[in-house]
Amino acid sequence: MKPGIIVLLNGASSSGKTSISNELLTQSDIPFQHLSFDNFINGLFHSYKDFINNTYPSMDN
Repeated sequence: MKPGIIVLLNGASSSGKTSISNELLTQSDIPFQHLSFDNFINGLFHSYKDFINNTYPSMDN
């Protein structure tokens, strides 16, 4: 597995975090996955492996 880059977007409500993330998803030069904080927190309180497999089925485990 190649090393990846983690990008954390932080800002006030309506500051453009989701818009930036959606734009990154359209880039074909680098693989990019979007994981919102809400989805991450919800995943912590359920089976983490099931959460990852259901959210990102195409990723290697």
